[in-house]
Amino acid sequence: MNISFDLNTDKGDHLRVALSVFAKNILPDSVIEHINQINIYDVVLERISGINPISISSLTKIANFLFNFLSENPNAILYFFCDDKNNIEFNKNNKPHLLPQEYRSKIFSILFERICKKESISNFTNMPIHIETPETTFIIHLIYPDSHEEIASVLINELKSLAEK
Repeated sequence: MNISFDLNTDKGDHLRVALSVFAKNILPDSVIEHINQINIYDVVLERISGINPISISSLTKIANFLFNFLSENPNAILYFFCDDKNNIEFNKNNKPHLLPQEYRSKIFSILFERICKKESISNFTNMPIHIETPETTFIIHLIYPDSHEEIASVLINELKSLAEK
């Protein structure tokens, strides 16, 4: 199942959030044996048009879309890769010492916490995974219902072991 959510921001930018299910056959056997009926969805945030910073209200709409998806799909785990492709335009309110992927990860975590608090959601986990390589730092977030803690642990261990190779 692949789904997407398009959003036009208040400044006229066009964003798309796309969710696509991981093909289980690309996962290692050590992960597949634990997954059963669980689907892992890759989350991609794409800018279709525009160049403006994304407002908190737009990011909140995106986060709400993701929470609604998780609520409607209790056997889902979301996988979000914070990339370093585009630099962040820093201003006096931003932290210029952060790498782009670190900044994206922090924003993502703040939004997650804000929505959980506002909606009194306590049964989901946002697990940031930092993978250090000689070239860069990779940051991946897994978001999952607490009932999938064991499966998430298997995924986290596999991601970390792949980075060590």
